[in-house]
Amino acid sequence: EFTEQQKARKIEIVARILKEEAQLEKVRKQSRLWRQKKKGKLSDAIRWRRKTWRYIENACAEPDAIVTQKSWRTPSPCSSPDDKNDGLEPSQKATEEMAHKSKHEGKEEDSRETLAEPEFTGLWDQECDISKVPDGRMDSKPLGASKMEKDIFARNLEKLHSGVIHKHRVSGREFKGCPFYSKPSLIHFKDFDVGKTYKKKVILINAFYSINYCKLVGVSEHLKDFFTVHFDPPGPMSAGMSCEVRVTFKPMINEDLEGEVAFLSHIGSFSIPLKCSTKKCVLALDKELIDFGTHVVGETISRTITLTNSGALATRFQLRRSAGLGATRTVISPPSIERAVTEGDIGPFSSVKLQIIFTPAVPGDVRAEFEITFDNPDCDPLHFSAIAVSVAVPVWVPNPDVDLKICMYDRLYQDCIIIQSRATSALRLKFEVCKELANHMELLPKTGYIQAHSSFSVQLKFLPRKSLPEDAGKYFDEQTRVLEVPMIIVVSDQSKPVEFTIHAVVTTSDLEISPTEVDFGYCSIYEAVQSTITLTNKAILPQEFGFVGLPEFVEIQPDDGFGTLLPLESLNLDIIFKANKAKEYSFELACKTEINRQFKLSCKAIGVHPPLELSHSLVQFSATALNDVSTATLFVINNHVSLNQFTHAVPRIGKGDVAPVGPTSFQFVIPEDSPITIMPCVGTVLPGKKSLVEVSFRPVLSEQLIRQEAVEMARRAAETKAATEKKARELELQRKKEEFMAGRRRLGSGSFLGQFSRDKYSKQILKVFEVPEPENILPK
Repeated sequence: EFTEQQKARKIEIVARILKEEAQLEKVRKQSRLWRQKKKGKLSDAIRWRRKTWRYIENACAEPDAIVTQKSWRTPSPCSSPDDKNDGLEPSQKATEEMAHKSKHEGKEEDSRETLAEPEFTGLWDQECDISKVPDGRMDSKPLGASKMEKDIFARNLEKLHSGVIHKHRVSGREFKGCPFYSKPSLIHFKDFDVGKTYKKKVILINAFYSINYCKLVGVSEHLKDFFTVHFDPPGPMSAGMSCEVRVTFKPMINEDLEGEVAFLSHIGSFSIPLKCSTKKCVLALDKELIDFGTHVVGETISRTITLTNSGALATRFQLRRSAGLGATRTVISPPSIERAVTEGDIGPFSSVKLQIIFTPAVPGDVRAEFEITFDNPDCDPLHFSAIAVSVAVPVWVPNPDVDLKICMYDRLYQDCIIIQSRATSALRLKFEVCKELANHMELLPKTGYIQAHSSFSVQLKFLPRKSLPEDAGKYFDEQTRVLEVPMIIVVSDQSKPVEFTIHAVVTTSDLEISPTEVDFGYCSIYEAVQSTITLTNKAILPQEFGFVGLPEFVEIQPDDGFGTLLPLESLNLDIIFKANKAKEYSFELACKTEINRQFKLSCKAIGVHPPLELSHSLVQFSATALNDVSTATLFVINNHVSLNQFTHAVPRIGKGDVAPVGPTSFQFVIPEDSPITIMPCVGTVLPGKKSLVEVSFRPVLSEQLIRQEAVEMARRAAETKAATEKKARELELQRKKEEFMAGRRRLGSGSFLGQFSRDKYSKQILKVFEVPEPENILPK
């Protein structure tokens, strides 16, 4: 299928070619007939040619203006004449160019199938008639010329060929200057890339007073490989008329090129400068001196300097302080002038704004020198200076750091802040607190006037609330509990406000009671029950506390529930509960601090009235020797003889049922390894009766106590022996030292070599007595 389509396409192309040839042959026949009819008009062209040559001879007869013509040739095929045409008259060359042009136009018309017949004939329609025009190498003299005229014409033609042009006068005025003006006056190919093609159009305007001609000579010899000039000679041009020249540039090397495009006119030669520039960095600063003016110490002022790159090549720059620029450079406070951007990139045809910041720290004059360097080696460094004057602030705070020490929540703290003025007039002050601390801090008064060379005091009130950590935000550190708040005093006629800082360590005043609730359980009315709680001070300040309003059946020890807690200290307290009757107890204990804060402890218990009671709740034995026995007696009494609870207290548990009246049994539980013996341990007591119980105490020494005592005795003996040996060594050392000094005195010279050394004592290894464990001591 593809082969068939190819064949059909070929047949169609051949048919079109045959059709075009037939139409072209038809047009040629019509043109030949039309030229035969108009053949008589050729004599007009010959007469015009003769008139032109007479004008040239008259012009060349005046004094010569010698202009050396360069033997360049143009690479453009459109403007390169043949060697045989170099000697032709200008009119003949113009005629030939017009003939060539007409032939090209005729071909284009034939291709467009245009069969319109022109209204008059022209030289371009005369085939082979151009060759009949007299050639320069033949007899160039017009018909009817004499031998003298031929000689004059030959000399003038020779001068024309050698580039000698005579001055021209028109209406008595001599023309001076370039015969043609070019627009633009310089053909400049800027920022070119190797391998690309660039084109420019140049307009040539006839600046002569009369008709002029223009011929392309060529470009500079060293530029012929890179440039092509397209120029169609327009023929005779009246004054003020223009023509176009197209210059094509195809660079092969990345270098700057300079040259010219040469032309030859009727009255002389001229050239248009030609320049080609590679991509470059063209860097400049908009200013070389930055003057900050006069500013108050502590202010921050910024100025901007613009770095501009008007070239087509990007580069990287670095901004730094210049060093060693001369002895005249004086900088009083170099750190006060800084640069915000120290390096960066600047693109082609762009600019970068560099910010220079002035922050004066001390009063005085400041000057700094800066240098901008570039990575491109073809770019020279740029320098600029910055000067400024700083003066002291008229209003200041002598103590810019106000320390409130350690503060507690919900407590009011006050301080006085002194403000000084060195101004020569009264100034208005406005005190501002940051919005985060507006609910916790206040400055009074909020507005005031400070007189010249005087002081002003403002009252600071600080009442930290529980919401301070959330409100303060970045000004409060929850881990260290440090509050740092910047305060501002706005002064009229002073651009920078006066700042001072308030420091405080904010702590809580809480006391923590652990556990928060105490359950004493079942408690007999004949005994007391003890429970231990822990009281912790959460503040970093000491706090005094006390349990107040205690009920009669509760006791707190030590110190009856009063004391002082150091910062972050914990204290164990014993709560002793003694039920006075059988019931359920539920009560709260209140602990107050010195700042009147109250913390409560919940307690509950159940009172029990047992049916039996002891005659004594405490048995105290007399001093008893080891392996001896001491005996004491007590009674177990059963007083429960009636169930009438209205006449007396009846045995019960809390508010439970009353215990029945009858025999009641008891049992004593003795701790293990206890030296106490109770006889009898178990028994029964009838209502209204009592039972005798004998309690015996037999003290003995256990093996563990014996071993501990033996260890202690061995330790004391070892310490005594070590002390004795140490004293003996010191005495021996003192004796030998005395003998050594006596021996030196007897010799009289300092060459005694038998110097006593203490090393033998220091090198002795003394075994330190180690206390054995009691378990490791075995009886003999």
